[in-house]
Amino acid sequence: MTRIDLTRTGRAFTMLEVMIVVSIMGVIMGFTVIALNSAGTETSIDTTEGAIQNTTNQFVTRLSTELQNASRSAGGGVRINATGSEIRFRVPVDVDQDGSADLDGSGNAVFGGTLGRNHVANKDIVYNFRPNQVGGGDETMSEGSLGFYISGDNATTGTFKRGFLTRQMDDGVELPRKASDRWLLFGDEDGDGVEEPLFVQEADGSITIRFRAADILERQRTSVRAFVQTRVWPHNP
Repeated sequence: MTRIDLTRTGRAFTMLEVMIVVSIMGVIMGFTVIALNSAGTETSIDTTEGAIQNTTNQFVTRLSTELQNASRSAGGGVRINATGSEIRFRVPVDVDQDGSADLDGSGNAVFGGTLGRNHVANKDIVYNFRPNQVGGGDETMSEGSLGFYISGDNATTGTFKRGFLTRQMDDGVELPRKASDRWLLFGDEDGDGVEEPLFVQEADGSITIRFRAADILERQRTSVRAFVQTRVWPHNP
């Protein structure tokens, strides 16, 4: 009977060969980690960008709908402050909560403010920019200090406050409610010393809403931005 020897008789690996194999594996693992980190970074940026764009669009849509229902004359019509950071207006109200807008003695709609289910005649709805509070003061952002731009104009000359809009009924009682996320920017985008307005009243009576939002991803040394601009014509006299 012929016997087959299954034992291995090859020589062992030398230390040099082992070191070469380990080095190659280290390079492969290094490339894998870099690829995974890069994928994670892209996912983080895409997720943040999507969140900012979606919430900004949703807020602008809600505000535009309210402004379309606003009166062009009641309470002085739509009013915007000098810096363009606050807007006031009145909409048809249903004070008696019967499901339809109230009418005055002449059959005209009664205008006022609303906050949730609370409707009050002859009061304003007020949207106002408020900066985030960081370390006991307003959150400010300077493109020059950050070393990269956040306004989207490929320059690092902008200085901003970052915050949100509040919505309240101007009766001196109702507390303001947060109406937008904390990413909203208000400031001097182009470094000319003038703050760019969030709201602009055009000569034809329309209102331009111009929102820029940004979040800073410190680890990636970049910013994620959204810009939404729309024009609204109040429909009610």
